Amino acid sequence: MGFVGDHMSPYDERGVTVPGYLVDDASAREELAELQGAVSYLDDCVGRVLTKFDDLGLTDDTIVLFVTDHGLALPRAKCTLYDPGLEIALLVRAPGLGWQGGRTVTDLVSGVDLVPTLLDALGLPIPTDVAGISQVPAIRGTARRPHPAIFGQLTFHDYYDPRRCVRTGSRKLIVNFSSAPSIMDASQSWHRRCTPRLAPGTVTASHPLAELYDLDADPYEMSNVLDDPRHADDRVTLLATLYDWLAQVDDPLLAGPVRSPAHTGAMHALQPGTERP
Repeated sequence: MGFVGDHMSPYDERGVTVPGYLVDDASAREELAELQGAVSYLDDCVGRVLTKFDDLGLTDDTIVLFVTDHGLALPRAKCTLYDPGLEIALLVRAPGLGWQGGRTVTDLVSGVDLVPTLLDALGLPIPTDVAGISQVPAIRGTARRPHPAIFGQLTFHDYYDPRRCVRTGSRKLIVNFSSAPSIMDASQSWHRRCTPRLAPGTVTASHPLAELYDLDADPYEMSNVLDDPRHADDRVTLLATLYDWLAQVDDPLLAGPVRSPAHTGAMHALQPGTERP
């Protein structure tokens, strides 16, 4: 099992890029070549869709939004709140609106921005109860109001691992609500071929209570500076910012642990009349 299939082959004709949070060795290069092959195949498929819009005369009347739902399925990426887990693909094209030509927007953008952006692009009112900020001004290259911070969350995947985070342009704070292992491994292969670069002592460690990273000095989030006196102000500010957001969205963790799907299923087995997950 890996990133290749019946229609996909490894791609390394332009080299292989191993992300800095992984050990760069032969095994990683093999798996990343497969990932690049999968990306190349997807690129061809998207091209077929865009060509069909051209054939049907719909190109100028269509907004194309390409987005993924999580970071790469690699160790210390997907299933974590480190940047490689939060970062997703986000590309927008709308020739009829002048949205084309390879512009790159470097502001912080969150998935909750997609709905207000599309409503704004269509000239429709944005309801007051819709979260997020329209990114239309940023896409046009006009005046914009970027997020001062964005937020991320994880509760379940392979197991219960509730985590919440706030990220600014240069800092990341993660709060962990359990003593789960330090990372959840989301490798695509049955036998891990990519090895994460980890801070000393974290190979078999559990989560610390909280993690604070200086993303300017430490972009791969290897050194937790939560207890560094030089970052005391960051710690206080970001903890308060994250708590305010949890309260704003009525996060269930504020009321206690979230019941896991396994617990609900077990109770249903014990008492068949109980509600299913």
